Amino acid sequence: MRTGSSLGTRLAEAVEFRQGSSLLVPRRWGRRAPAMMENVLKLLEQPLHRPQASGAATRRQWTQGARWLTGLSLTTLLACDRHPPAAKERQPPVVQIQKTALPTPSATTSLPAIAPTPAPATVGPRFVHPQAGEVAQQLKQLRLRLGPKESLLVYVGAPWCEPCKRFHAAAEQGILQGEFPDLVLVDFDWDADKDRLIAAGYDTHLVPLFVMPDDQGHGTDRRISGSVKGDGALANLVPRLHALLSGQPVQ
Repeated sequence: MRTGSSLGTRLAEAVEFRQGSSLLVPRRWGRRAPAMMENVLKLLEQPLHRPQASGAATRRQWTQGARWLTGLSLTTLLACDRHPPAAKERQPPVVQIQKTALPTPSATTSLPAIAPTPAPATVGPRFVHPQAGEVAQQLKQLRLRLGPKESLLVYVGAPWCEPCKRFHAAAEQGILQGEFPDLVLVDFDWDADKDRLIAAGYDTHLVPLFVMPDDQGHGTDRRISGSVKGDGALANLVPRLHALLSGQPVQ
């Protein structure tokens, strides 16, 4: 019975499928592997009985082919075990983000009212300290730089004057800013500036002194001088200053 043809065909297909794998061919065969495989395929086309008198070469080829066939079977089984099917790659879980619809403003939606920023409080009166030199000339230049609503007065005080100290403290603390928001006072010291004040027409026997200068910077008769001591100093000075600035008769 000739079964070599079908078996040889199957093994030839197996060899073709596994050809090139280092598991199918023993290393000691080296360069003879192609020739050995060809001989085995030729033998497999013959009936599967061991030759008796076909010569030593044929028996040697049959023996080598049988060994190779045994090794082929074993290595094929090992190869199947060494190459298990690849595990399916585990995919990370998909996180679904739920979208939240933002409310659409309607025409009737009322926006919060924005409170207006309050205007800064007006500080007054404002003190200006003159430079050394002629008084009238400095006052003339200062009048040219005044704002349209500002009023200019010459103020003369002294370190020893109690009403002067009270007036200064009230102005620095903002007590008088509601009374005289647009008043500019050119601040002189009677002890230090006496001579140049007299030369410009600002002579006095009492302090504090408040004088309205003319367009050339000289002193006029529009003035008030002196005050009471103690807590009543401001109550005495404030109405008299209002009268001086408004052009009313003053005491």
